[in-house]
Amino acid sequence: ESSMRPRAARQKQVLLAAFLWRAAGKATVLSNNGLHEYMTEATAHCYKQLLADPMCCKDQRVAPAVRQKDIVRSGAAWTCGGIGTPNECIDEGKGERGSDAFWWPQDADCSTPRILYVHGGGWQRHGPREASYDVFGAYLAQVSGSTVLVPDYPLVPVGNYEAILGYLVAAWGWLSQHGPDGEDCSRAPVPPMFVAGDSSGAASALSLLLMFLDRGDLPTPAGFLGFSPWINLACDSPT
Repeated sequence: ESSMRPRAARQKQVLLAAFLWRAAGKATVLSNNGLHEYMTEATAHCYKQLLADPMCCKDQRVAPAVRQKDIVRSGAAWTCGGIGTPNECIDEGKGERGSDAFWWPQDADCSTPRILYVHGGGWQRHGPREASYDVFGAYLAQVSGSTVLVPDYPLVPVGNYEAILGYLVAAWGWLSQHGPDGEDCSRAPVPPMFVAGDSSGAASALSLLLMFLDRGDLPTPAGFLGFSPWINLACDSPT
């Protein structure tokens, strides 16, 4: 995703990496080619600080009063294979995938609002338990008072646009029929449902929203929430 952004955006990334590098006690001028290595060093420094003092990073602590369960839906399994395999996948989460993450407040029931959250990562990386999405999902459930489902959709090149969108449609259908702890709520009125996401995930969430406007067989989202949505795939805007 970042490699497709305009030069100005990449320069901002380098400046951010430079700040993190200096914060780690280094004083080296960064180049575009060395961005990944410097970010890795900075991340390693922060991780050491976290090990020394777990209280230094509140965002790594799962929200209290929230419950979590892994959801395995029929037909949702896919494989993230190693380089050179038929299911080659560049994400670090190798092996059998397709288990969605589900969070809900302790007092939730079938009338509790529901959120389908699509994680980012340029459609090539991450999952519902990577890159702190587990922590974020828990806090989103706590702050919004909603159940939150984060699907583990098939990453590119295992999946493509149609496969990812189809996976999200199926996840939306499941969420419309289930409440906290995966409880069958099909006999109860469907509460307000929202679709959300960040970066490339927000783009997929928006595609899902637009598709639902033309369909009548699934509940229409009550709203959309996007964090830094990647909605200009041409990457030709000034920001």
